[in-house]
Amino acid sequence: MPNTITAYNTFISGTKARSSEVNTNFSNYRGTILPISPSSAIAENRTHDLGSSEYYFLNSYSETVNFGLTITAAVSFSGNTAGVTALKDVNSSDKFKRPVGVTHTASFDQSLTTSFTWESLGPALTVTATDVIYIGLDSDDPSNLVVATITGRTVPVIRFTTDNTGAASAEMNIALLRDGTTISVWSYGTRQVGTLAAFNFSVPPQTVNFYDDGATTGTLTTYQFQWMKNSTTSSVIALSLRSKIIAGL
Repeated sequence: MPNTITAYNTFISGTKARSSEVNTNFSNYRGTILPISPSSAIAENRTHDLGSSEYYFLNSYSETVNFGLTITAAVSFSGNTAGVTALKDVNSSDKFKRPVGVTHTASFDQSLTTSFTWESLGPALTVTATDVIYIGLDSDDPSNLVVATITGRTVPVIRFTTDNTGAASAEMNIALLRDGTTISVWSYGTRQVGTLAAFNFSVPPQTVNFYDDGATTGTLTTYQFQWMKNSTTSSVIALSLRSKIIAGL
């Protein structure tokens, strides 16, 4: 039952053992089980194993398994090749979610007024890469975002406004860069034959999602969003956004 070890009694041959001392020892093995030092009455961290390379437990029944010591520590798997592969390739609906580092940037407000030029969107995000990283935009404070009603619901959005008379298209593009190299581009807008009248459109930030399976697992990797618009008569505004690691697999 302990969350720490406060006592562990050693008995000497030929002497009496008090029931209270025996009960203290037994209580260390009831409820929560901690690894106990074989030479002193303390719990020891990252010192002892469960089983050995010669003697395995047959089955383990657990509701939750927690990996890693910190949010920046990558998880390592060792053992025979077949076992490690099976563990890493669990059915996709049950893949392990494991920490990959700082999960989101600080909130930022930003407007895009320059056309045909890629500009950074928010601060960079540096994480310890995993096999696959899902990364996207999110709203930090939905009450501060430009708000639109979409399918009957009021949601935070990125707002694109244009007086695009004389042009045939209006687009907003958002790119994801890994260590300075563009790996994917997300586009939203409208194209048509002929010219467009003034209009605007709104995009929920949560629709801007990317996944990356090309980073080197276990290495520090920097992600940066950039955005660009293709119309000189338009502007884009985003309030209280943040870049966010959605999951690491």
